[in-house]
Amino acid sequence: MPSTVYETRNRRQPVYGPTQFSEADYITGVSVRLAHQLEAALVKRGDIPVTRPLLHRFYDTHRADYEHRPFDQAIADV
Repeated sequence: MPSTVYETRNRRQPVYGPTQFSEADYITGVSVRLAHQLEAALVKRGDIPVTRPLLHRFYDTHRADYEHRPFDQAIADV
């Protein structure tokens, strides 16, 4: 077992997380990353409009999703 992060990096081993991924995990990770990059590019190009009034309307519509609840109450809802 390597004793430092530098030894781990030099051996090309992960510092944290799984030591290997399944093919499905890899494809899922790549797909999620690509989806985020696509969304960011479309917003930047103006194809997806993001304005302050739209964000406020979304927040007001989904306010319950963003309200803070005590941890024990949130667990009870699951």
